[in-house]
Amino acid sequence: MFFRRRGHLVPLFLPTLAVSLAVVIAGCAAGTVGGGGGGSGSNVITAAQIEEISDTAVDVFSVVTRLKSLWLRPRGTGSIGGGAGQPLALIVYMDGARYGYVDLPGRSGNNILRSIDSTEIREIRYLDAASATIRYGLGHDQGALLITSNR
Repeated sequence: MFFRRRGHLVPLFLPTLAVSLAVVIAGCAAGTVGGGGGGSGSNVITAAQIEEISDTAVDVFSVVTRLKSLWLRPRGTGSIGGGAGQPLALIVYMDGARYGYVDLPGRSGNNILRSIDSTEIREIRYLDAASATIRYGLGHDQGALLITSNR
């Protein structure tokens, strides 16, 4: 069936298709912007959680390793273009500024997180690759850690 719009015949399914596509895109965007799965708590380490393990975790690397070790797991090495040439670095931002990066396991061992005292931290938030790319631009294939200090 067709209907007439501004003097042109338009198939009836096109407006329905456009609305359906808009709903699907909005639903996909809402699911990825927050960092994925389990609500905001699954991607955040709070000061209270850090304080609970402060007797054994003296730097941010030990905090993340103990509470959220999956954040440090390499991603995408089996994909097209992945492998030996792909940088496996997690970018670190502290108080909104780029602070450095963490080489993930199997790389040279640069670990900026070992230089940050865990008592200075209010919150650590993990952004997956898609969310980090949306927020900071390209180059965040492994995601980003956002660290908020007590300052």
